[in-house]
Amino acid sequence: MSSTQGVERSESKVSESGKPRIDWVGNPSLNQFYIELCLQELNQRGRGGSSLTSNSWNKISKEIKDEFGVTTTQKNLKNRWDYLKKSYTAWTKLMNR
Repeated sequence: MSSTQGVERSESKVSESGKPRIDWVGNPSLNQFYIELCLQELNQRGRGGSSLTSNSWNKISKEIKDEFGVTTTQKNLKNRWDYLKKSYTAWTKLMNR
């Protein structure tokens, strides 16, 4: 993936349980980069069940770390995938009324 101009590098926040928290809302370029990476992986490798394969999640995590300096887990990325999918589904239902 090509380097994004105007990228804000931010440190990962850590929850009380010690797991990384990602500020998706506070960094829209991170969100955009994540969506582009997911689309790229879907087009190249396809799905592994209802989302991406473990190798795809690992690649996305590495690219986000390289580009933004944010540490992610497969669970962080999958949760974001599920949230965006749910939001998109709700939006399309509202638009088709």
